[in-house]
Amino acid sequence: MKKTFIISIIAGLSILSVGCGTVESSSSKTEKASVAEKTIETTTALEEETTAAAETTAEPTTSEAVVSNTEDQAAPVENDTVEPAYDDTYGYKLILPEGSFSFPELFYHGLANITPEDKAYCLIQKDGAAGHSYYELYVRSDDGETWSDCGVYDEASGEKFRFSLEDGRILVFSYHTAYCEAYPAVFVYELNGDKLVRTDCQDIFADIKLDDGSSLKSDGNYDFSAEYNAGYSFSFTITDKDTGASYSAVNELDPETFAIVK
Repeated sequence: MKKTFIISIIAGLSILSVGCGTVESSSSKTEKASVAEKTIETTTALEEETTAAAETTAEPTTSEAVVSNTEDQAAPVENDTVEPAYDDTYGYKLILPEGSFSFPELFYHGLANITPEDKAYCLIQKDGAAGHSYYELYVRSDDGETWSDCGVYDEASGEKFRFSLEDGRILVFSYHTAYCEAYPAVFVYELNGDKLVRTDCQDIFADIKLDDGSSLKSDGNYDFSAEYNAGYSFSFTITDKDTGASYSAVNELDPETFAIVK
């Protein structure tokens, strides 16, 4: 807090009228000089006090500085970070019969998305059986917090890489299931109304070559990993566990067939 000290000094000096031919006595002059000296001393002392007070005000005490710093830290800071791909109006917590879920977390794991029409949906995994995984589909049916149960979807159990695409679909790479895929089969989910439409893609890895020139074999033994970059760009790594030969590249996929185009 800045303090301002305003000091007004009014000094009234008695002025003796000097008329024509009037002579001022020496004692009167002495008294005036004494009064003038005292006035100057008083004025100088007050000015020094005023200067000292101003200097004290200009340098706040330690406690005042701490309060000032605290107020500065408490001031809101503009958030200039990039907005997430999902919209938080869809609720960070979904209270469903299966339990409480985070929509962003489901999105991150390729189990939720938002269509271009701004319709949100998510898949909640249920108990599986005999090589099958079951997922309950929930679709947001209004602008409130209502999520409608829209049926159960079946997938073969196995190793999965799931990605929530920017266009609202969910792309899945699935292998080592009951169908004995040596490397991933690919399928995509797209919301149509309140139903998910699954489209199985052709063998998108059929034409790739490992670094030893060999092609992937249906009876091979491979490690696979995938990372989603953006749009339809993915980073794939496939390694032959028997020979050590591998394939590692950033590939662009066709948005319709998801075949590797480059």
